[in-house]
Amino acid sequence: MKKTVTIIISFILLNNIILANDTFSVTISGKYLLFRGRNFKEVYGDNSIFPELKLDVNVFKSFYLWAGYGFSSNEGKTIPELGESVQLKQHIISGGIGFRILASKGLNFLFEAGAVYFNNKEKAFNDEINSSAVGYRIVCGTNVNISNNFFTQLSGGYISADDKVEEESIKLGGLFASLGLGLRF
Repeated sequence: MKKTVTIIISFILLNNIILANDTFSVTISGKYLLFRGRNFKEVYGDNSIFPELKLDVNVFKSFYLWAGYGFSSNEGKTIPELGESVQLKQHIISGGIGFRILASKGLNFLFEAGAVYFNNKEKAFNDEINSSAVGYRIVCGTNVNISNNFFTQLSGGYISADDKVEEESIKLGGLFASLGLGLRF
């Protein structure tokens, strides 16, 4: 019951924010992530490419709230002696506050900070391990208008969270670069 009430109240608040402001946007981007954790690099390689969907809503002048969802799927091998196949699926949910600086009519710079939640599902040795972790995300980037409603977004940043699976510390996230296409309403 509490969950349903929370969802309804959140929907009403978000709806009021959107209707009270003249701008909200949706961006679809591709992210190139360089893993920060040694244990990730040993199993899955140095990087991952994944999509992200992001919504942002202006709340006051140049400030906006944003929320994003990304999905990553990676395959690797366990330690060389075993050579067993490993699969990792990550759901990456993030949200926070952002600030835009208008540089010219068709160009602005953005700065974002917020929280990130990793939901991990790893399959190896006919076993499945589920884990999750909360961390932070910081982003700097630029939006270039293609038209009044469409824009491209180029950004870079850092996402980080620490997890512990079977007494082993795992460092999630890392540096990323992103290229996206957005629609402004």
